Formats: sequence, C-alpha cells, structure tokens
Amino acid sequence: MGDASERGKLRGILCLDLDGTLYNSEHAVSSANAAAVSAASRAGFAFALCSGRGPSSYLPSASDLGVERGLYLVGYNGACVFKLGPDGQIEETLFETQLNTAQVEEVLKLADGRAMKLDAGRQQYICFNGVEQQKLAESHSAIEGSSPQTVTGFTGLSAPNKLTIFTDDPKALTEAAASMPGFVGEGIIAILQGGPYWAETVNVSHDKSAGVALLCKQLGLTLQDCIAFGDGAND
Repeated sequence: MGDASERGKLRGILCLDLDGTLYNSEHAVSSANAAAVSAASRAGFAFALCSGRGPSSYLPSASDLGVERGLYLVGYNGACVFKLGPDGQIEETLFETQLNTAQVEEVLKLADGRAMKLDAGRQQYICFNGVEQQKLAESHSAIEGSSPQTVTGFTGLSAPNKLTIFTDDPKALTEAAASMPGFVGEGIIAILQGGPYWAETVNVSHDKSAGVALLCKQLGLTLQDCIAFGDGAND
C-alpha cells in the first residue's frame, strides 16, 4: 500500500504525459522542465508519469527529476500503475491488466501483416516483414529508448499490456478499428493514434484517467487534487 506519511503531506498530483509534454523534441527532459518538476515536488506535489510508454522504455527517474514526494507511472495508456523508486525501479505494482487471447487476435487481424510491437512488463518484442517495416519499428524504438527483441510472431509470449501497430496512415487504421465488432463496446480494447506512424491499444475500462483515479484513491486524494498536462488522443 502507499506511504501514509506521504499521503498526509501531499498538496496534489501533477500528471505528466511524456512525449510532446515533459520531453522535448529530443525525447528527453530539458533542464528547465526538470527544475520546474523539482520545484513543484518541494512545494508538496507527487508526480505521475502518464504515458503510452511503460517500463520497457526509457523513463526519467525521481533522481533525474529531483522528485522527493513520490513518483508514479501510469503506463501503457493506463494498463499498469506502479510506484517507482528513486532510480526508476518498480517498488510496488498498484494495478496491471493484460490483453487476453481474443483481444490479441483482434489486433493481429487489424494489423493485417503490418509491423507490430508487444509490451509486457519490462519485456518488449517487435515483429516485422521487410526493410520498410523494420525501419518504422526501429525508428519507434529509438524514440522510446528501448531495445526490443525481434521475433517472428507473438505466439507463446507473455500476455501483453499494450500492442502497437506501425503504419503510414494511423488515422485510417483507427477508423478501421472503430468499425470492427471486436473494438466496439465497453470493457474492451480501443485503438488510438499514438504518433505519426503508429497506433496503439488502450483498455477502454482502464485508460490513463482510470489509472490516475486509482492513484488518487491510493494516496487519499481526489481528481480535483490533480493537474494534468498532455498533448495526444490518449491523454
């Protein structure tokens, strides 16, 4: 459970998206942003990194940011909620959900042979066909600061927290998903554009906002105690 002494002193939670928000164009935290985060921490705020990224990718640590009052990760678009230690280690898992077999099959059907990435905890795998697909997948890994294992398929791997599909037209892919029965209705998986050449899964019943609500409950706060910053469809 969360630290009771920490809960009693908190003024609130600052919820920060990473890419395009806390990160600059180099996909890193600028010294100015780190200084602002550190000042807010000293003023009594905890921080939640709310991102499509998860522990398989580069994430700034509490030490990097000068955070003293708790750093949390609402990762993989809300599929995981972790309390992080000073050096980025996972100290406590507060929530985690995975795609089931039927959901994975629906995403594979939608992908229709496109390059894909599977995130499961700290593990990450990519699958692609041909040089062009490989370029997209590897470019995304460079942005994330991750080192995925290349596989020929996802059969036999751990159940994923998130799946990513690489495509030249992510908007068209999300529109196609909206018309497929497997992506319609509550309590299922949606597909949202994550960037200029990829789309990714979001658990409709436990997205970033649900992850933040869970964290608020853990810390004895409410959503009214949160300030959120983001720039994407999953924020």
